[in-house]
Amino acid sequence: MKGKYKRQIKSDLEGKITSYIRDREDKCLSEFASKSDDGLRRQQKYTDDIRAKYSRDADRIAHTRAYSI
Repeated sequence: MKGKYKRQIKSDLEGKITSYIRDREDKCLSEFASKSDDGLRRQQKYTDDIRAKYSRDADRIAHTRAYSI
């Protein structure tokens, strides 16, 4: 991970975390569900992020001004 984060995560730990998220998504979601890896973005701002794309989207929605009131 690069960019604004102060602490760096070891690459092997980062790989384990991302594979765990993918495996959990495959086990818990229906075969008809849209998977996070299939999500398309107009602009890929965060290419080196541990979080799944849909998780990042949910965080953006939850932290908008509309929900902070």
